Amino acid sequence: MATGHLVALDRAEKRDKCDNMKTEFKQGSALPFCIIFAVICLLIGSVAVLLIKPWIGALVILAGISIPIAVYYFSTSYVIRCDDDGFSVDQSSKRKGASHSEHRWADVTRTEYEEFERSRSSDDSGPPTRYFSAYCGEQRAFKVGRIGRFKELIAVFNERAVAVPYTWQPRTGISVQIGIVAVGRCAYIKVPR
Repeated sequence: MATGHLVALDRAEKRDKCDNMKTEFKQGSALPFCIIFAVICLLIGSVAVLLIKPWIGALVILAGISIPIAVYYFSTSYVIRCDDDGFSVDQSSKRKGASHSEHRWADVTRTEYEEFERSRSSDDSGPPTRYFSAYCGEQRAFKVGRIGRFKELIAVFNERAVAVPYTWQPRTGISVQIGIVAVGRCAYIKVPR
């Protein structure tokens, strides 16, 4: 009897926590990558200028300056704030500027989960690139990949966007690769409500 009472209290606490939900998800900036890439290229280019050939070093230094500038200029950072009524999306980009949009949970018509495998040509194929997006009507509210607490973002949209006739659930199983033949599963599967 006492165990059932504790379970009921635990469910009530979770429900209260969800009713007072204020959660923020941030997509990381490309700036740290740009700085690290530039420093590495500048060091390698300096060594190449001194020890190998000056024109090779100059090309490496030029790449170390131009590639991070292009990545930083074309990247977009997102902040998604979820609360009881809906969610807001703040986008900032050097190219497009800043934008803010607000959406109600009832306006979400669909969500999408996408997963792309990296090239199998290299031996160091890392984890797949994953994206999650939400649509309000036919307009995409956001599409994020490198965002903190990715699983929690999907869980929040599964719980709150009740107008969507499905949820995204984690899939269990293993991925196997033998040579160029790969058998794998996406991390999430679409499940009807």
